[in-house]
Amino acid sequence: MRTRILLALLLLSPGCRSATFEFPPFERRGIESHVRAHTEVDAERVAALGDRLIPQVRHIKGVVRSVPLVVLCREELPENFAAACGESMVFLGPHSRRKEASSLAHELSHWFRDETWERLPHALEEGLAEYVASLVVPVESSIHMQAFVVALPEDIGVEGFRSACEATFEAQADRTFEEELRIRSIGLAVASAIGVEPLRGLCERAAQEGFTKIPFEWIHKALPFPAEEPGSFRAAIRRRQIAIDRELDEERANATTDAAPAIVPPSK
Repeated sequence: MRTRILLALLLLSPGCRSATFEFPPFERRGIESHVRAHTEVDAERVAALGDRLIPQVRHIKGVVRSVPLVVLCREELPENFAAACGESMVFLGPHSRRKEASSLAHELSHWFRDETWERLPHALEEGLAEYVASLVVPVESSIHMQAFVVALPEDIGVEGFRSACEATFEAQADRTFEEELRIRSIGLAVASAIGVEPLRGLCERAAQEGFTKIPFEWIHKALPFPAEEPGSFRAAIRRRQIAIDRELDEERANATTDAAPAIVPPSK
């Protein structure tokens, strides 16, 4: 998904300003973000979206960044962006418009990452980002979460689980889109089942014991469902879908109650 939808967290350093590609012409500053886009409407919309999502994702991840967040919206991905700004540059591309809020929330989860969170394996890093997006943008997340369910085979097993947890970000280019989606789907199932704080705890333990990534055995032990059971990973994502739908139903019910006119008894 990073190859098709990319969201931007770019530090406009002098080195970036001298890059050979051109920055989009319109800019808007949000409360905690700086947006560059091809149209004024896009810049204003994404800045407002950032103002809403940034505090929520920061609270969930428990990470404070001292550098500014810059969201760069472009119609295409420049070939030389990595050489120009390295890891600090990510884009919000045209394909993300259909689920712009959940895409931004996903990328903000990556943005609010510190040395402790770096201990997450690639699958769990991506899965956690999707889970965080489902917490702050439940409507959009519920709609496209079914794609992750479909991407999972019925029988993953412990070895399939292990293989996903040991997959690396660096080897992503060697995998097919379907393989990468399956890895991220397993990560979503695991992250939504274990939860944010327990995952943070595993990262902290890995840091204390000198591991660069959380060992698979720890993740397996923390998993609240049997990995060897067919359909268990699909069921974990479906449980998250059901939880989202229940939350949305409660919100709609509360909104209806609040909007209902008060019944005034007839005067005697």
